[in-house]
Amino acid sequence: WLREEQCPLPLKTVASRTSRLSGMPPSNMENLQVVRYEVGEEFQMHTDHLDSFNDFDVGGRLATCLVYLNDATVGDHAEFSSGNDDEKDGPDGLRENMKFTGGETFFHEFDVAVPPKKGSALFFWNTRERPGSTGYNSAMFLNVDRKLRHAGLPVLSGEKWVANRWIHPVDFGAGVRGLNQG
Repeated sequence: WLREEQCPLPLKTVASRTSRLSGMPPSNMENLQVVRYEVGEEFQMHTDHLDSFNDFDVGGRLATCLVYLNDATVGDHAEFSSGNDDEKDGPDGLRENMKFTGGETFFHEFDVAVPPKKGSALFFWNTRERPGSTGYNSAMFLNVDRKLRHAGLPVLSGEKWVANRWIHPVDFGAGVRGLNQG
């Protein structure tokens, strides 16, 4: 989890852009979670919302915004550096352009694998009920949309870095990072 004092501008940017995509205020979002996947790691088929989440005061995970923090590359090896001496070191002393293979986000229902591209975001609704749809209200029971089951396929080489932002139908509470205007 990122703390705002460590990177205020990126957190504000992600909160603002996710708000524009979803039409929901940043206060309805969970804090940004950053995840690293190493070789062989994956996230098996799942949904980001469960019907049991409706029992929580904040309701379920209405939508997901998944931000890719580095590029996947086509081929059988990861690229760690282009050889450009002007590149800056990133986390753990690795070059900022470190790439990996594998790690696509796979949507079984649609037989689609989305390849990670640094700086891009994948946004999708997790429930059948959505803001703007007939009869929607923030207090209603949210039913999981099983068509949006997805998996993070195994990383074959290198490291995959992603950030997740989950959106709820109501205010998630104080302390959500990326809200300060200062």
